[in-house]
Amino acid sequence: MAHQHEEEQRDGISGYMDVAAMSTEDLSRISAYDSVAWAFRKLISAAKKTPDIPRKARHLVAGIGKSGKIVRLESRIERYEKKLRNLYYKIGKAGIVYSGEENVLETEPVVTLMAQVLENEIKIEGLKHRIMEIKEQKKKKSLKRKRVKMSETMEEGWKEAPDSRDVGALEAAIAMAVRFGDFDTPSEKEIFQKVANDLLDSEIEVRILAVAELGKLGKEAAVPILLEVSKSENRDLLSEVINSLISLGNSQAIPLFRERASDPHYRVRIGCLRGLYKLADNREDLSVLRDALHDDHPEVRRTAATFLGWKDNAEAAPALAQCLRDEDYRVRKAAVSALAHLKDDSSVLPLIRALADKELEIRIKALETIRMITQNNAVTFDVYAAGPALEAGVEHLRDWWEKERIGRVYRNGTGIESMEISVKEVETTNGDAPTALEETKAPDIAEMPAPEEADRKTGDVYNEADSGEDVVSK
Repeated sequence: MAHQHEEEQRDGISGYMDVAAMSTEDLSRISAYDSVAWAFRKLISAAKKTPDIPRKARHLVAGIGKSGKIVRLESRIERYEKKLRNLYYKIGKAGIVYSGEENVLETEPVVTLMAQVLENEIKIEGLKHRIMEIKEQKKKKSLKRKRVKMSETMEEGWKEAPDSRDVGALEAAIAMAVRFGDFDTPSEKEIFQKVANDLLDSEIEVRILAVAELGKLGKEAAVPILLEVSKSENRDLLSEVINSLISLGNSQAIPLFRERASDPHYRVRIGCLRGLYKLADNREDLSVLRDALHDDHPEVRRTAATFLGWKDNAEAAPALAQCLRDEDYRVRKAAVSALAHLKDDSSVLPLIRALADKELEIRIKALETIRMITQNNAVTFDVYAAGPALEAGVEHLRDWWEKERIGRVYRNGTGIESMEISVKEVETTNGDAPTALEETKAPDIAEMPAPEEADRKTGDVYNEADSGEDVVSK
């Protein structure tokens, strides 16, 4: 459709320009051009047995697994389509300049060009069929993997929550979205409707894949459909809905994220925190992130700490400072990184106490953060110290910081009373320091992802379950 429209516009513009430039005796040539243009448009219509895939909808074809093979095939299709446009132009030009008496379509140059057009169209059709075959194969493999995963989970004694859904309400939401949604082409609308109708399938795996595809299509019309599907209590389906809503980036999903931030399943809670971080920006939503610092699951606490740091809100510093005493080392490491992003003076004293953490990596990160916040690279501390030497080093840095704070207060002219109140608040908020004698079990150390790597490391929530890992991204 798009190529046909472009050719029609080119025909019209060329026609007007030719009429203005030619003499009366040359106007007869225009009829030959029109006949050739009509001929190759009919040729295109006859050769294209499979529907064209619009540029904005091509990522649907490569959707499942984002196969590199599909990307290469699409690139070849684009090259052949470019050749076709050049051939169409040459055929039209041949018709304009032709002055013979026989039918221009029977002349040797035009016959050769039309043969090349047909050859390229056949190649494009074959490539598109191959893309559809790959898509179907990958869909079948994905369904098989998910069935295996679910069967293994059932064997371990876990029972999936029932999928309660109002089919009538879902059908109505799909109908409204298809009717009033904004689609660039009829083909795009047809693809959207087909994917949305898969949500009515009896197989949960099919519905999960359909939800993921709606997110990849990037159409706002999918938002009310996904919100209707979110009423399901199926953990995997709900997690995929949250991921797709985050991809679409529509603020209508924010109330859902707030509501489900306390969902019984921790992966759903993580997804909702990610959605609030990306789409929401007010105090109410920051309080949801702060409350998540006290969640029962360490991955949720780590996620909340990470996102609070990336939000650059200094009000979160006291709550993050408390996380420096968390029993899980990954949460403590995330808290140090978050405080490094905030660069708030009130976190220096808790970070000094974190220098006594039993994990070497956290001691190193804490020292680097202290230097960053105080803007003093001359701060020294032996991160390899232990026992009395470690305690003495921490106490020495604490004394240094108290004197440094007094000096800053006098230099800024704010008075000693405000400094004393501030120190007392920090002491009250953060409690006792972690000691090297505390024994807690911690997994192997893994580097926390930088903000710019977050989306790549996270993927969607369902894929996290497949891989057996829980990672959090910006």
